[in-house]
Amino acid sequence: MEEKKVEEIKNEETIEEIEKENDESGEVEEEKEEIEKVEEEEEVDIEKLGPEDLPETKKDDDDDDDIDVEDKARISKVVDDKVKTELAKAAELNTFLRKHPEFVKYEEVITKYKNHPNYKNVPINGIAAIVSSKDAQKIGADKEAAAHAKANKTKSPGESVRKVEAGGTDWSKASAEDFATQRAKVFGHN
Repeated sequence: MEEKKVEEIKNEETIEEIEKENDESGEVEEEKEEIEKVEEEEEVDIEKLGPEDLPETKKDDDDDDDIDVEDKARISKVVDDKVKTELAKAAELNTFLRKHPEFVKYEEVITKYKNHPNYKNVPINGIAAIVSSKDAQKIGADKEAAAHAKANKTKSPGESVRKVEAGGTDWSKASAEDFATQRAKVFGHN
């Protein structure tokens, strides 16, 4: 325990010595002056700058040396697989929500359930049923009301008597003699 205290005291002393050296050498003041110079420079309108006005950036090739080509291939394969699965999940959810717009208000919760490891094999419609279970009766009632409204719009009162075509005789209003004559023609008694 005493060794730790001694080390802490030594660290504090070295930090103080470094700060004194920096103050004596004027490095801190030089840094302040550089910052002031940068602030004093004219402001540049970013919208007017083109690609040729931007400073060139140097690629740091040292980063590439740390990772082997085989490792890069493995990493990119894993990342690609993860991205593909996430995109597939999102596409599946969007398709489901287009078919069933009544579940749009549950989209966030469905996404959370779908990303949870315990529900990874549960289909979207199952998760939607779990999430919306409290409102299931209301959703069903809304669907039924919409179906009744649609059916009532397409209903027609119907008619019992056929309409007479142009040039024909209305037999419901014809006289008894005309009716008897027509009946004899139809049965071949004439």
